[in-house]
Amino acid sequence: MQFRVSGSKTIARPQFRELVSQIYLDTDSNRSFRGNPSLVDSELTNAEARLEWFFARDQRVTLGGFYKKIDRPIETFSSLNSDGSVNTSFANAPEATLYGAELEAQKYFPLAEMFSGDFFASRRLLLIANYTYSKSKLKVGADDLTIINGVSQSASDFFRDDEPLTGQSDHLVNLQLGIEDTERLSQLTFLLNYASERVTSRGPSGQPDIYEKPGVGLDIVARQGVNLFGIDTEVKFTARNLLTTKYQEFQEFEGNRIYYNLYDVGASFSLGIGVNF
Repeated sequence: MQFRVSGSKTIARPQFRELVSQIYLDTDSNRSFRGNPSLVDSELTNAEARLEWFFARDQRVTLGGFYKKIDRPIETFSSLNSDGSVNTSFANAPEATLYGAELEAQKYFPLAEMFSGDFFASRRLLLIANYTYSKSKLKVGADDLTIINGVSQSASDFFRDDEPLTGQSDHLVNLQLGIEDTERLSQLTFLLNYASERVTSRGPSGQPDIYEKPGVGLDIVARQGVNLFGIDTEVKFTARNLLTTKYQEFQEFEGNRIYYNLYDVGASFSLGIGVNF
């Protein structure tokens, strides 16, 4: 067992797409975006405490808590054009805090103890579970400013105090169930994930924020090592979004919901072959 406490100061630089002063279409949200060349780096003060219990080889239970203070976080905001269309851009909010806790467990179960036969002799069941709770808040004062394309403007025109950070879900759940061979490359893994609703953009002209609902996703990944013509080769099969979870992006006010985007997302499949030289 070990208990760790850490602290650090880091920066987060704006991405090129957030800086470029050019309109481009985001195919996921079906909205027009334009960068803000006036963005500056975000500065983060980080603190973390973590308790780890390694009760067997490669098996563990961990519990952690974290806190972040973010100066000038880069946020996404939307505005209305003269023709009624929505344009989305980026700006530095004055300040934000993020805190939460994480619980994770990893456990192996030898299948030879449950089933007989050569197939199960070297195989084991893998179970990994992770849950993260987090809470974020913007801090916006009446005198705070933000710079949009070289022009200083009141930050309260774009951000509201105590609102959550964009892209931040309160609840994240990841489950991984797999069967693997301990003597050679042979794995079959089921990946189940869930994320609660999160803000994708601040609402235009004082309207409610735009949210997305990621929902539940299920993926399958299979890897098998084979020998072809004397060469070690890996065959990999991947199936994504088997539950065909819809993409939902909406605004909500007093129980009424308006969808910005609502469309089906089908499952996808891929097969690849890799050669080790």
